[in-house]
Amino acid sequence: MECFATIKTIVAHCFVIFRARVFEGAVHLEELNMLISRNCHEYLEQRLQTERVQRVRQAKQHWESQCRAFVGV
Repeated sequence: MECFATIKTIVAHCFVIFRARVFEGAVHLEELNMLISRNCHEYLEQRLQTERVQRVRQAKQHWESQCRAFVGV
């Protein structure tokens, strides 16, 4: 949970910086991704797996609905 709190804090600060335009060249999301992957490897792996499962489920639902629409069911 400590790792998640750290990520949450980092992301919150990054969004504030982007929104307020505090300084030019703020931390890019790619750099944030590298920071998270180095510090919270297990969390990132679990999150990527969860997101993959969700994407596969959504793709399956989409193609099933397309098939039903094509067949007219």
